Order: sequence, then C-alpha cells, then structure tokens
Amino acid sequence: MRWEGEVDVRQFGVRIPASSANLGSGFDCLGIALGIYLDLEVKIDDSAPPRVELDGVEHADPTHSASAILRGFAAMGWGKSIPGSLVLRSRSDIPRARGLGSSGAAILAGAAAWQMLSESEIDEERLLQVATEVEGHGDNVTPSLYGGFTVLVREDSALVYARIDPPEELRAVVAVPDFEVSTRKAREVLSERIDFDDAVDALGRAAMVTAVMATGELAKLRTALDDSLHEPYRAALVPGLCKVKRAAVEAGAWGASLSGAGPSVLALTNADRSDDVARAMTEAWRQLDISSQALLLDIDRAGLQVVEV
Repeated sequence: MRWEGEVDVRQFGVRIPASSANLGSGFDCLGIALGIYLDLEVKIDDSAPPRVELDGVEHADPTHSASAILRGFAAMGWGKSIPGSLVLRSRSDIPRARGLGSSGAAILAGAAAWQMLSESEIDEERLLQVATEVEGHGDNVTPSLYGGFTVLVREDSALVYARIDPPEELRAVVAVPDFEVSTRKAREVLSERIDFDDAVDALGRAAMVTAVMATGELAKLRTALDDSLHEPYRAALVPGLCKVKRAAVEAGAWGASLSGAGPSVLALTNADRSDDVARAMTEAWRQLDISSQALLLDIDRAGLQVVEV
C-alpha cells in the first residue's frame, strides 16, 4: 500500500488496481495486481446536512445499497455520525463482469474510505478480512490491496497471505471479449469432486506459478498455467478459450490462463512481445466472430493507494 503526501481525511482519494485471480490452478488463492484502476474521491461537505451521496445519488442507508463501493463502506461499521454530507465520486477503468476483480476493487475502495474517515488510517489486516467477507473470496481482494503477486489461504477464521514482487520484465496482456460471465454461473459449472491425480497435478502447477514469481524462471509459466482444476469446466462459458490461450503462447507469451471467473484471458509476457500477443489473442476471437479488446498492462506493485485530491 502507498500513501502520497499529507492526506486530509476530509478530502482524499483512494486508488485500487484491478486483479487477475486463479492464475491457472491457483483457484481462490493466487492473484496478481494489474495496472488499471478504480478511483474513488471522498469529500465531506460541511455546508450540507448529513447524508451519503455516491455519484450524484443519495443513499439514506448505505447498508441497503447494491453498490459494491457502499457495501464495502457499510461493512466496516456504518453508524458513525458524519459532520456534514459525505460526497463520493467514483471512476473505474476496470471492465465489469470480465474476471478482473472489479467488484473486489469497489468493495476495497469503500471499506478503505470508511477507515480513513473514522480512524484516519488504514488497518490492512482488518481491511483484508472485511473485504474478503463481503466479496466471498479473497483471491482478488489480496493483490488489489497489497499489489504484486499474492497467495491467500484460510486458517480457521483467519486469513494468511504472502506477497511476492513479480519479475521486473513481466507484463500482462488481457484480452477482454464482448460478453460477460457472472461469477455465480462460473462457480455453478465446477465439479463437486476432483480426482486425486488431478488434484496433485493442480497443486504442483499452482506451486510452480508461485516458484516462477519468486525465481524469475518465466519459461516455466507455460506449464504452470496449464490448468485441469476449473478451466475445463468453465470453457463452455467462454467460447474460444483454448484457442485464445494457444494464440497468445504462439505469439510469444510465457503463458496464458482464464482471468478469474472469465471471460477475459490473461497472458503474461515481456514488453517487447506485448503487441504481437495482443493482436494474436484478439484475432483468435475475431475468427470466432467474437469482438474483443486487448489491454496492455503493467503489473501493479503498490496496491491500494490513499492520495491527495
């Protein structure tokens, strides 16, 4: 997490990066932060009566809001009196329902805003716990909070995470198709039982992703990102998944995987190969009459930022 300047808790900003989770077989535990962001501006207006306004819409009780930002806000302990009108303005470049952690980023933004308003600081451990509870899984929340590559596991009611700075040369190409896949549907298609040999294979590949991030042996990502745990079941929801992944690798990517619940596909590559990988991925979908856009992104290493506005 990064702070910029002396932050006035009556007017500040929160910036949250997108994330790509799972990374092959690292289902619900591995994630990486991506350089595309949600920005939330927070301001207390002393001249107006107490209320909460998000993007021009007043919310008398944020606990009943469907907004992910306000769900994160309320989950931190809504009830503290605000001396004036709380005005929130959000802007997000993170595509929604595309497997890039948009809801996790929004929940984090709201929760972090409330911590700053009520405590004038960020309690990272509590923020991780609360945002994960609201989101339902923390594989997106963790990299968005801490930046870089993260591993998250549960131990009873506690969350234990580890963070690694990925190799400096690593870049991401995300091919985002023009259709959505809901996380609920993506979970419904998963198998309730996994063959023991398949489980061992998935464990090895998830561990290999982590080892690659630590050692920089990027050539091993092609093997590490080849998944048998969840992608085969979700392929029916993402037409062309295998074709797009193959196109990315053939164009020079180190490896590729379904991003989160999909339908976006993440390719990890070097900067000098990014353009070729992007063209190959979007062309693979074009051949299936599916339009898409490619995002060429840095790996975000800062995570959540509280900034002056």
